[in-house]
Amino acid sequence: MIEELKNGTNVVLTKRLAVTPEADRRRTLEYKIFTYEGLVARADTEIEWARRGLDLIDSLDEAS
Repeated sequence: MIEELKNGTNVVLTKRLAVTPEADRRRTLEYKIFTYEGLVARADTEIEWARRGLDLIDSLDEAS
């Protein structure tokens, strides 16, 4: 998704930018990219947290 936004191939954003005033287009695009980067960072953090939880369960099972 981020790559689609950066290279201008995201259909939804292209339609939105078509009706956005010229002065606000770059702002809209950059904010949308920033938002998706935040979603990816959040997902990465959640995945790492889940892996740590699985490791904890494994270590507790081994200790039993």
